[in-house]
Amino acid sequence: MQGNLSQAVTSPTHPYRGHLVPGSRWRTRTRRHRGQVHEVVRLSADGRGVYVCSVGRGPRQHANKTYHVKVDAFLMGMEPVAAAVVK
Repeated sequence: MQGNLSQAVTSPTHPYRGHLVPGSRWRTRTRRHRGQVHEVVRLSADGRGVYVCSVGRGPRQHANKTYHVKVDAFLMGMEPVAAAVVK
């Protein structure tokens, strides 16, 4: 079942409420990829799955690059940590 961003933001019981919303920050475990979430295109209903994020890291770096961020390893109450990032 496919969810949407507004469902995650408005639901008080959603496990990842407020984590991957525009303006929040994310990084991988190795910190090789990190950035700021500009847009979340796809969000599964249970808070797992693939988030498509536009990542802007400054004018001299690859701004507005799109990453597919798998977030199965997110921990509640902590900074969002992406399990894997694939182009």
